[in-house]
Amino acid sequence: MPLRTFVVTIFALFIAGAAYPTFAEESSKIDLKLNLKAGQTFKMTITTEQKIQQNFNGQPMDVNTVQTMDMLSKVLAVDSNNVAKIKMTYGDMKMKMDSPQGHIEYDTANPDPNTAQNNLALESMKNMWSSLKGMSITMKVDQQGKTKGYEGINEMLDAITAKMTETDPNSGAMIKAMLKQFLNEDSMGDMSNGMYGSFDSGPVAVGDVWDSITSLGGKNFPIDTDVTCMLKEVKDGTATIDMMAKIDMGTDQGKLIEQNGMKMNLIMTGVLNGYSKVDVKTGWLTESEVKHSMNGTIKMDPTPQMPEGMTMPMKIEGKTKVTSEMIN
Repeated sequence: MPLRTFVVTIFALFIAGAAYPTFAEESSKIDLKLNLKAGQTFKMTITTEQKIQQNFNGQPMDVNTVQTMDMLSKVLAVDSNNVAKIKMTYGDMKMKMDSPQGHIEYDTANPDPNTAQNNLALESMKNMWSSLKGMSITMKVDQQGKTKGYEGINEMLDAITAKMTETDPNSGAMIKAMLKQFLNEDSMGDMSNGMYGSFDSGPVAVGDVWDSITSLGGKNFPIDTDVTCMLKEVKDGTATIDMMAKIDMGTDQGKLIEQNGMKMNLIMTGVLNGYSKVDVKTGWLTESEVKHSMNGTIKMDPTPQMPEGMTMPMKIEGKTKVTSEMIN
């Protein structure tokens, strides 16, 4: 699998996954927080459309994707401190991708064994998706939506790596090391905070506006976001929050990603805007739509595989839609 294709694809997937709004909920006033009960099960569907425009040594490397992912979140227990233990299981996934390596469509519910045949790059990506189906991680989440710990991340990494390297065994160590930059407790905590809400203390009323500065991606992949939210309305037990955010990945060398001798600096800025709907009773996110737009450059130092290094301008535009409902 070409290294630059893998890096760009994983980066794009992370941005899509991180496109959940993070909000401080405060309405005559409401004080939103997670009020979950053991046995509750929620189904969530995430659909992401994304266009990535890139240029490598004068050659366009555009990637267009549409991805749909189903997940189940089951509340296993809630302790005396109202910390919920939640088991999140990946369900079916659909993906369409157009890239310089070709076109791929894949549906875990109706897998086609000939999909991406004889194309190592696309075959590896297909294998990553198929390996996730049925995988679970367990997390502890407090009433403010903050994660307090995980179980199952290493097992998930091992399963993804094993499946992705079926077609290219020599790439196993590189793939696993790269995935660890994106799938670790720091980054998973940031993403799950968006999924389950991030509720700062203090109530808010309709029309109130508040700001927060949030870091996505953890220490290995820092993305600073300056978020402005407004409680738009509370109707039929649902709170609607409008949000916009500025994104800044910075330019300092302290934000370099280094793995297996490869140094990569992602210099990206952009904006997010959209809305989210939250069930007032449970604090659960029921609907969200976020559009994102980013511009910048990926810079990679020279390596034996790329003796001249790489500088690649990049533009990312997309939309992430989340719907969720309690099914038990």
